Amino acid sequence: MNNKSADIKELFDKVLDILDHGTHMPFSSKVSVPEEELVDILEQLKESIPEEVDRANRILAESESMLSKAKAEAAAITQEAEEQAQKIIEGAQAEREAMLLQSEIVKQAEEIAHELKENAEVVATQNRAETDAYCSQTRTDVLKYADDVLGYLADTLQSATSSILENRNHIAEEIAKQNSGSDVEQNRE
Repeated sequence: MNNKSADIKELFDKVLDILDHGTHMPFSSKVSVPEEELVDILEQLKESIPEEVDRANRILAESESMLSKAKAEAAAITQEAEEQAQKIIEGAQAEREAMLLQSEIVKQAEEIAHELKENAEVVATQNRAETDAYCSQTRTDVLKYADDVLGYLADTLQSATSSILENRNHIAEEIAKQNSGSDVEQNRE
């Protein structure tokens, strides 16, 4: 508390003290007090109160100014905090969307890879089956061809063998004729 406030309080305390110690009039609520002393205290109050009111008004104006500044600073801080929070939220949303997009791309890539693998397995199975069928048919065709060639060779060899045997028989007949003609000639000689 400052000095002026203490002085005013003391002056009011003195007024109350004078009233408390004053002489009470019988059968009434009136009190007799020393007028000069009370007027002196009231004069002091009259001088002190306007100064205190002015001082209080200045303090109130300063307080209101400080409160206004504090409110403005609080509003600015709140605005800045809201802007930063909005930036953080937007950044987080963008990051989340990027992660979702990346996750979706990975998922799609995995699905495509799985589909390609399945298709490759189907194509490989079909190719294997076709290759096996082709190899089997080719083997059958080769074996048939080999059988046809061997059959042809057998027929050709049999025919050649028949021809050879006929030629040998013919040669043997010629040899026999010649030998019998020589025997006849020898016998004639």
